[in-house]
Amino acid sequence: MSTRSIKITSVWRKSALAVIAVICAIAAGFFTEWGLAATAADRAADAEVAVYLTGLAPDDPQIHYKAAVLLDRRFEPGDDEQSLHEYEIATGLAPDNYLFWLEVGRARERNGDPTRAENALRRALELAPNYARVQWAVGNNLLRQGRTDEAFVEIKKAVTADPTTFAGPAVIAARQFFGEDLNAIKRMLGGPIELDAALTSMLIREKRYDEAMEIWNSFPPDEKRASLRDVGILLATHLLETKNFRGAATVLAELGEIDDAPAVGKIGNGGFELAVKPTGAGPFEWNIAPGMQPQIVLSNGQKHSGNNSLLIVFNSKDGKEFRTITQLVPVEPNRYYELEMFVRADVKSPAVFKWEVVDAGDGHPIAVSDPIINGSNWMPLRIKFQSSTTDGVVIRFLRDNCGGVCSVVGNIGIDDVALRQTDHE
Repeated sequence: MSTRSIKITSVWRKSALAVIAVICAIAAGFFTEWGLAATAADRAADAEVAVYLTGLAPDDPQIHYKAAVLLDRRFEPGDDEQSLHEYEIATGLAPDNYLFWLEVGRARERNGDPTRAENALRRALELAPNYARVQWAVGNNLLRQGRTDEAFVEIKKAVTADPTTFAGPAVIAARQFFGEDLNAIKRMLGGPIELDAALTSMLIREKRYDEAMEIWNSFPPDEKRASLRDVGILLATHLLETKNFRGAATVLAELGEIDDAPAVGKIGNGGFELAVKPTGAGPFEWNIAPGMQPQIVLSNGQKHSGNNSLLIVFNSKDGKEFRTITQLVPVEPNRYYELEMFVRADVKSPAVFKWEVVDAGDGHPIAVSDPIINGSNWMPLRIKFQSSTTDGVVIRFLRDNCGGVCSVVGNIGIDDVALRQTDHE
């Protein structure tokens, strides 16, 4: 390719080219400086460096914003005022950026100017009317100004837009303003189910279980098993700790946490048609103590009815180890009951095996069965008892008359365990 040159002979043309060259050099220098400042600001971690960079690119709102953020985090004398100044410069350079206005509003509040803070936050709300962060900031500003009704209008909007982030804080804010007045809190926050869930969690933490149960009972059943599952587990756990066994059973049944849903006066999986968990069983399921002896398994070869029974297999020469079998059962307080099961035993041992009913509240024995006797047929075993003021009992498998050396060989089958309420003892 041939090269072509152009000769410039006139003075004015040479002058024009010189001016253009100078302008290009200045522009290149400016953009280089601006680019370096912007890049450095993005990487700056020190407030003083960021403030210095604002001098290199004074018209870049992002650099002023970065400086404001770093000053805001430093907490040295005068940083709050300087941070606000940088935020306001950024806002002046980019007046349609809602985030800048949001930070100006927060900075003004920190500097003790709630009225001008509200003006900035209102501007952010105009630019981003559906953003939960902005709604939340406006609501909190109004709360601090004592304009409670207006504040909770915005707070509810924020919760509706982002319930995961703001439902819990909204309940805490309402609690601070309305104390223990649950009706006032519900009036201000009623609406999204996430708010009621957060309110329920707050009541649980404050041990106001009756009120928590009242709200829990108002939730749709499908939500209880889905989005409200964690709240339900928290509630059931605390009810168990306070020995409200009927309430805990009701909540767990609604959650579907147990295959055979617990109910008042009901033995869970009494026919052993469902699996019996060796570990990790729930509170209203069969619980088997850890260990090796006796072996405890489901058997479909020996059964009173249905497909399975529980088979307890002993093979111990000293009898030092004994695994218990228990189940917590919710009951009505001060009522008469009869526990019935069918047993079949073939055991060689000086030990005596029984079933016992104890109070779930304090563990004191209520009633005990006659000893299980050997026999080739299934035989009924019954225990009549009266529940105490506690609304739960524990049934458990016992071994008596077993000294230091107590060999046990053989097996015991258990099936069709049931509980029914009676009119008298």
